[in-house]
Amino acid sequence: MRIGSKKLLAGLMLIILGIIVRFINIDGMISLSSILLILGIAFAFPKLIDIVVTFIYQYLKDKTPIVALALNNIRTSKELLNNITLILIASLSVISINSVGDGVKAAMTDGFNRNNFQIQITIPSNTVNIADTIISQKLNSSEIVQSSLQKLKVFTGQQDEVAFQIAGVDSKKYLSYDGYVDWDASDNKRIYNEFKDSKEPKIIISKSLAKAIKVQEGEKLKLNINNIEKDIEIAGTVDMKMLYGGYVVLIDNEVLEKEFNYIGTNNIVLQTIGDEDTVRNQLRNLLQDYNVKVITFKELERANLAENEKTIAGFGVFSLIAVIVASFGVLNNTRISYLNSKRNIALLHAIGLNRIQKNKLLIYQSIFVMFWVTILLIPCSWAMFTMTKDLLGLLGLLYDIKLNIIYIPIISVVLFILIILATIPVILNGKKFSIINEMKYE
Repeated sequence: MRIGSKKLLAGLMLIILGIIVRFINIDGMISLSSILLILGIAFAFPKLIDIVVTFIYQYLKDKTPIVALALNNIRTSKELLNNITLILIASLSVISINSVGDGVKAAMTDGFNRNNFQIQITIPSNTVNIADTIISQKLNSSEIVQSSLQKLKVFTGQQDEVAFQIAGVDSKKYLSYDGYVDWDASDNKRIYNEFKDSKEPKIIISKSLAKAIKVQEGEKLKLNINNIEKDIEIAGTVDMKMLYGGYVVLIDNEVLEKEFNYIGTNNIVLQTIGDEDTVRNQLRNLLQDYNVKVITFKELERANLAENEKTIAGFGVFSLIAVIVASFGVLNNTRISYLNSKRNIALLHAIGLNRIQKNKLLIYQSIFVMFWVTILLIPCSWAMFTMTKDLLGLLGLLYDIKLNIIYIPIISVVLFILIILATIPVILNGKKFSIINEMKYE
């Protein structure tokens, strides 16, 4: 197969353009840059392989002819080049899916584990306001840290067709509970103090929500709560990561009650100086007439981990599908490549190539396919990772996704085993190989 230089030139131009675009500070440019880089590599790699292999072939052909021939077949076989593309796509899919899965798992686990409480009391949404009664009359035990008692009110709001969560908090105590958001950062601390100490009602909104609805610090956000609509000033925007899904407004419980007449409560959280299981059981007995759910941090943690495992299992299924689809393509291309090269192999048989050498040739081809996949996987993984992270960010999913380098050797080994297994049927089929049958029409 003749490999021209036009694709190489086009590929290099796309790569250069992708690098330039990456420095443009506009939403979506990182994704566009990554797409250009991946397309550039896809266009350029056949000619790059052609150039490199041609040079190496001249050096190896007299020393290790089987290895040299296997390398040369990669250069000239359309099917083997397609195998590289298929395996590369499968590898990128698996790495991207698992990197996102790791990010989601970390966000779900980290967001929960950094909350500082030991017992949570969940109040059904269809009950009357009983939180104040419970706190004042039932939660005065000496085993409960009274300063840790706080109410959380979380419900849905909407602005310009963008849905978000409104979180009512006890501003004087909330920082002792929320260890997930970096409230120690100087700007975040300033914003929170203004939110807490201001004489006028103020809110804090997440940066992702501020970006989505195009508002900023000092402006006012129209909130419609309990059928009451009011404009509340924004004390500041804070990176709240995936707190309550990422799109969130923090508002003081007192503001909710005074400005919007909203008194509902979802949860009461608290710390205890006693054994949390013992305190939980005591509270369950004490609050049995209130139709509430009392649960410990450890119980919630176990439930959270179980939910995480389900999520990660879902990502694993998508990874498996990508590998299975690629394996069928690799098997088919390996078989077609062998069928297309049978005439050449027959000629080599005629000049002394035995069956063992032929099988080695097929295995070496598989090895070199994976070699090129691994080489290409390094830049493509980085480009795919940055594109995935940028696209999720544009969707408001601010997961802390990291490219886990360990996936590259793992997936390379797994897919190497896969392509060797795909070669075995071709080797077994080759036992029926006949020089006369392949050459009789020549």
